[in-house]
This record gives sequence, structure tokens and C-alpha cells, in this order.
Amino acid sequence: MPILDHKGRPIQPSTKHLQGELATREIVEAIATAAELMPHPSHVLKTTGKTIAAFKKTLLQPDVKAASLNFHDGIRALTWDLSQSVAEGERSKWYAAHLKKHLRIQDICSDAVFAREYGYTVFEVMWAEIEGRQVPVDLVAKPREWFKFDLGGRLRMITRNEPKGIPVDEKWPRKFICVRHDASYENPYGIGLIEVVYWLVQGLNSNFEWLLQFLEDDGRDHWIGYVPADASQEYIDKVKTALSVLRRRSVAVLFEGVRAEQRENKGRKSSSDVFIAFDQYAVTKINKLWLGTDLSMQLNDVGARATSETGADIRGEALSSGKALAEQVFNTLIRWTAELNSLPGSDDEEINFVLSKTAETTKDQAEIDKTYSEATGRKLSDQLLARRGYEPGDFTEATEEGGNNEPVTVFQSGYGGLVDAVEGLKKKY
Repeated sequence: MPILDHKGRPIQPSTKHLQGELATREIVEAIATAAELMPHPSHVLKTTGKTIAAFKKTLLQPDVKAASLNFHDGIRALTWDLSQSVAEGERSKWYAAHLKKHLRIQDICSDAVFAREYGYTVFEVMWAEIEGRQVPVDLVAKPREWFKFDLGGRLRMITRNEPKGIPVDEKWPRKFICVRHDASYENPYGIGLIEVVYWLVQGLNSNFEWLLQFLEDDGRDHWIGYVPADASQEYIDKVKTALSVLRRRSVAVLFEGVRAEQRENKGRKSSSDVFIAFDQYAVTKINKLWLGTDLSMQLNDVGARATSETGADIRGEALSSGKALAEQVFNTLIRWTAELNSLPGSDDEEINFVLSKTAETTKDQAEIDKTYSEATGRKLSDQLLARRGYEPGDFTEATEEGGNNEPVTVFQSGYGGLVDAVEGLKKKY
């Protein structure tokens, strides 16, 4: 049965509406101009009426700062490499030499991770002409207050002359890199961990004082006064006042014949116990958000070693979110550099910047490395041996038999592919 319009005429099918995007904010919400800025969707900033400076103050809270520093140190400890689909790629060698010489890789990775805490980070790329090529020589993280997102999710820089902001990608292509954490169409600013812990930190800093005052009144020992049965209400009220003074100051004037008795409040914990419990709860939540676990608390339980190893694995998962932010920055630089220049090597190398955790030398890892060497017929590189902490002679010579010769992704430094291969062997054996 055909679909009819408001005049009763059949509507002809058309595929034109399938091309392009229809549901945009400019159309659906009837916005007069696309230059209107989207306010920061943070519930914290809306509630407090503050700017992102409130988040900076939150990050300075001792427990939050300790977790943040720990996470940033973990990112700085990662090693970087360039993966490629072609062995001995000339282009990857050029990129690796340039990155090592001109860019503060660890600092830039750490700055990128702040997007995990604030929701987003904006870098300005400093370009220079070197040997006839336009190449990045530095990345500088800019204050977040200088930037806003419009209703189309585009990044805009706010200036004195342009309060509605300048669309940076249109005005200055390849000049600004914005990395975001858990961003969405409805929230282009991303979700920062500071947003999640803000009220928890407020409880540690100020609101908990009210709780302690309440506990001081509700949790202390009881004082009971005994008065004659025929005592007037005025007399009873005076005794109550005297007992209140006695409880607060340990000194009070009681009427002759009045007996006072102190009874321990066994049904309440002391305010110090409650403070310790709340502090531990808050710190545990903060550490779990930043690090994926809270080993300092878990190690007090039975099975500390097993818990510690499990916690380390969880923390590795937490590091992956920060690692992805840093990798995005450098992979954007690699792509832009290729777009602006004629580079040595082939365009088919498919180069990617990769961060990886330094493997630790353990008995299990040694067995995995030996299995890899024997199964593939490949001898482990001296670089990997040194990184593992092994000595020459720790492995038998690789045999010619066994092992497949299927092509695998290789790394510019020569050892990165082995790390991935070892991870595969862990699952297999």
C-alpha cells in the first residue's frame, strides 16, 4: 500500500535523503547560527558556578595528586617504538630519528594523559622547515580555558575579538591537536576523572568537618541526671543545662541533692574511627579510578602476593586508556607530516607510534622467551635481552627447524614485534 502525503497523493520513493547527515543540531534544534558555543556539560561546574579552575584545585588535593603523579609516572616509564609493515623501512627510520631529536616524547605523553583527568587536552604544534621539509619540532599543551566546542562538536579558540571562538581546524589546518577522554556527540568536552571525584574531595576537605561535629554530639558518652520526683520543669531544665556544660567542659555546678552519672555510648564509634574509615574509603575510590586498583589497601588482607599480581594486571589495563591518548597525538603528527612533505621510503609502510610497558624478567617470562626462540627458530635480539635483564648464554642457540615464516608486524627498533609474539605465546602455552 503506497504512503500518501497530506493531499492524498502517493509519495515517490527517493534515496537522496540517504546522502549526508540530516539530524544536526543546527537543523533539529533550530539554531540560528552554528557559531553558538556549547557550554561545558559538567554537572560540577554548573552546580558550583565555577570554571575549569575548580578542577585544577581538585587535582591538588593530596590523595588525588598522589594518584595522578603515580599514573603519569607510569606513562613516562613506557617505551615507544614505530610499528611498520615493511622490514627495514626507510621512512620509519626517518620518523624515529626526527622524534628522538626534536620532540620531548615523555613530556608530551604525560601532557596528553591530562585529557583523562580533565576530559580534553589541546596541543599547539610548532612547525619548522628542516632540510626542505615542514616538520613538527615541539608540541605545547595550551590552557583549556582558551577553547570551547560549538554545537557541531568543532573546537574553537576564544579570543578578545572573537568571543564566539575561531574554528581552529578551518582557520589553521594541522596546527592544533585535541585529544579527548570518553567524548561523545552530546559531550564533546569528554569526561574527566576529576569530575567523578570532585564531591568526594569536597567531603575530604570541608564537608567532613560538619560530619565530625555531628559525631562529637551524637557519638560521645551520655550523662544522666537524677532529680527528685516532685522537681519542677524549671528545675529539670536547669539540671539539663548543667549536664550539657559538664559534657562539654568537664566542669559544671550541680544543685545539692542532684546525682549525675556518665555512661559509655557503646553503640557508637568514636569520631576518629569514623574519620579513618571515611578517609580509607575515599582514597580507595580515588586510586581505583586513576590506577584501576588500590594495592596499598589490599595488601593488608590475606593473600597479599596474589592480590598484588592481580592489581598489577588491572593497573596495566588502566594505563592503556592513557597510552591510547598519547599514541593518538603522535600518530596524528605522523599523518600530518606525510601530508605536507615528500618523505623517504614508501607510502605503504603504515607507520604507527606505539607505547609499550617494559617487560620484567621473571621465571615465567624467561620460559616464554625460550619457547618463542625454539618454536620460531629466531634468536632473541640483544636489545630485548638487555631490556629483560638477561645475560648472553641464558638461552640455547636457536635451531633452523621449526617455526613458521609468516610475515608479522615488525618494529623500527627491532624488538617490538617480539613482545607481541610473546603475548600470543602466553595464550597458546
